[in-house]
Amino acid sequence: MFGEIGNTTDKADSSPISLPGIGDRGVTLEQIRSFIAVVQCGGFHQAGSLINRSQSAVTQNIKRLEECLDCSLLVRKQGRLLGLTQEGRRFFAQAMAVLEQVEQAVLTLKRPTLKGRVRLGVPDDFVIEQLHSVISHCLTSHPSLHIDVVSTVSSKLQKLYQQRRLDIVFYKSATSQRDADSDNEILRSEPLYWVANKAVAFDQFDEVPLVAFPDGCAYRKAAIDALEKLGKRWRISYTSASYENIRRAVGAGLGIGILSRSAVGMEHVVLTDENRFPDLPMVNLVMAVRGDRSLFRQVADDLMCASADS
Repeated sequence: MFGEIGNTTDKADSSPISLPGIGDRGVTLEQIRSFIAVVQCGGFHQAGSLINRSQSAVTQNIKRLEECLDCSLLVRKQGRLLGLTQEGRRFFAQAMAVLEQVEQAVLTLKRPTLKGRVRLGVPDDFVIEQLHSVISHCLTSHPSLHIDVVSTVSSKLQKLYQQRRLDIVFYKSATSQRDADSDNEILRSEPLYWVANKAVAFDQFDEVPLVAFPDGCAYRKAAIDALEKLGKRWRISYTSASYENIRRAVGAGLGIGILSRSAVGMEHVVLTDENRFPDLPMVNLVMAVRGDRSLFRQVADDLMCASADS
């Protein structure tokens, strides 16, 4: 494409070159932004506030867009916006993709291109929404960047980090204390819950069957500490390093699990003080970044930025 555009300066060939969408009736980014804003906000006035344009300017942009496309995109009745036409639904998906590509191109120029290799550790035993898409977004933004990802339980990630075998780690911690030998940042805190597949009373157990991650897990330690503080006997009825296996085992009734709020599913019942279960501490999602290279901090910041945008 770029070669063809460059040929317009060749005096030997002065014939005009036509490009899709360019010309008097071409679709503009301003029109696309207005259309997306109207759909997302459900109205022209709200859309104008979102993109810092007057309501009349938004209305004109939509009118010109529909004229350019030679079809109606929005369903209106007596001045009210009722939704999208069939053409509008098709165009919205493509318009979103175009706008995202343009914004990504702008960000590529604004953000410094990162190069090098980063070893990243992510937990199997804590829910981080859209983690894989965030890493993919970072790699797309920096084609010369290589991220080697290790996914395992948090206790293993911490050991690998301490052994300098990982550069950035996300791990869970049941305390708010920071390791003295690392620069850690608490990203999110959630309550820990006792969970089962049905409501059960604490007192009905002579020995509490625990569904838990392997030894070294912060959830497991928090639960055992709470039980032993009360002098309650316990046993590990099911253990797995897989987050999904733990959830399924609890849902199948194989024992009492300990999960963070974001990990509790529809198949689980939270056991509270009404069921006589003891309180559990908060759990933190912690990020540790090795500080001896600026690349690691830049990648961590980029991951956080992409996470906020997603």
